Amino acid sequence: MRAVAMEALAADALDPLDELQWQPYTRGVLEQFKGDDGTFGCPRCYKRYQLKKTLSAHLRFECGRAPRFQCPFCAYRSKRNDRLVQHVNTHHPGQAGPAGPAKVAPPLSCKQ
Repeated sequence: MRAVAMEALAADALDPLDELQWQPYTRGVLEQFKGDDGTFGCPRCYKRYQLKKTLSAHLRFECGRAPRFQCPFCAYRSKRNDRLVQHVNTHHPGQAGPAGPAKVAPPLSCKQ
């Protein structure tokens, strides 16, 4: 199934991640990337995800994009905010910056 989807994309000669083609991730678009094992594969970098919504987030925020979160204390950059929080708490504990000590709150969880 995945091979068929990839051949169709190659035949069309279109980048499957083109902004205009992929926004707003309409229903059924990502189904073509579902593998035989039930996982969803990225058509660009071939990472695999258990959930369709995780692949959708990967395509929107990570794949082929520059890191957008900058550490206020060093040159570290991340594509995900939770990774930046982890970095600051690990590498810069208690370090004072322009807004006071480095204490970045963890991301909120819906299961509280």
